[in-house]
Amino acid sequence: MKLVVLGATGNTGKLLVKEALDDGHQVLAIVRTPSKLEIQHENLRVSQGDLSCSSDLSKQFQGYDAVLSCIGTTTRSNVTIYSESMKLIVEGMRANGIKRVICMSSWCVKDNRADPGPWFIEWILKPLFLRRVYVNMVEMEDFLTDECQDINFTIVRPPGLTNKQSNGKDVMTEDRMFVNGAKGMISRADVAKFMLSIVNSEEFYKKGIAIGQK
Repeated sequence: MKLVVLGATGNTGKLLVKEALDDGHQVLAIVRTPSKLEIQHENLRVSQGDLSCSSDLSKQFQGYDAVLSCIGTTTRSNVTIYSESMKLIVEGMRANGIKRVICMSSWCVKDNRADPGPWFIEWILKPLFLRRVYVNMVEMEDFLTDECQDINFTIVRPPGLTNKQSNGKDVMTEDRMFVNGAKGMISRADVAKFMLSIVNSEEFYKKGIAIGQK
């Protein structure tokens, strides 16, 4: 397949690009600073792109089959990157007839008093450190579910991310905000492998799913 990867210079995005190339896909990595992506491969095209410009993305997306977004931020205030970038991604996809997008969110982004997640996330991490990030992730999720029923989206919600190598364990999924019985951490490598593994899977079309490992 011909895949577009956004957020390709981030820790998860780099692994996703490598995984896709190893699997034989053609990859377009749209990045703000091409020099930050040191991977070289005959099936990789690295292009400088502006995630604030819909016309730029529309031109870049021509001829591609699916978009995978690992876009993230280290900012903890005035966070809009998740929702704003997804709106532009979808606009570019529609302009080119692309139907498949996979993006990253996180465990427990939405409040659910009837089905609360792990105590540390619900009572410490979310309210004290990541509230604004989670709010914008929810805005991205709501945009996809409410306004993008013409798109085969999958929202992947991992727990905390590590930079360890893949442990080779199966990735569990649940159609909720967390995975019961899973550990609170997962490697970025395993998240990248999972995202790539479901590109052609209709099982997760138009869904937000939590992932985790025992």
